[in-house]
Amino acid sequence: MKRCFQVLFNRPLKYEDGVIYGVRIACDDVKAKRLLDYAVELIGQWCFIQKHGGKITEDFTKWIDVNGNIYGSRSSRQLYAYTAALATQTYFRINEWWVDDECDLDNDVEITDLNEYFNTRCLLEEQDYKTGCNGWLQVYQKLVAKYQTLTQICSTHSDMLLDYDEQEMLGEEDLNLQYILN
Repeated sequence: MKRCFQVLFNRPLKYEDGVIYGVRIACDDVKAKRLLDYAVELIGQWCFIQKHGGKITEDFTKWIDVNGNIYGSRSSRQLYAYTAALATQTYFRINEWWVDDECDLDNDVEITDLNEYFNTRCLLEEQDYKTGCNGWLQVYQKLVAKYQTLTQICSTHSDMLLDYDEQEMLGEEDLNLQYILN
């Protein structure tokens, strides 16, 4: 058995080609420090692509919205991702987890099996009940704190901000246009 980090979402991230309930990542000190941001980036990317119809370059450095606007600022994308996580109420919890030795963790392992997700979630919530700790709430509090910090940082940037609410409005305009055309 080998140890890894597990990020489990409270709701599935649905893509055109499948569903992700969480990910498992090899234990590493560098990754451990960025785990919260990594999970939020996954939510932000999912929301930007699936909900707002945007596109992301292969190297993940540029996000392009439905109007063709390009957002290259890391802090701007980060603020969008944290806003998306809070606005869509897509939360997660991070735990250490043990997997079989055969499991290849060199590339992140996506949890795509509903039964595995459900069983894992039940185990973690049982642990929460026994310890009196709420893993979901702890991460939510970290999300809110980081969001507030990013809001202050991004308000001083002169870059073009990737605004969640603006993307919501663009998405609504597209839906209204599709409704009118149909």
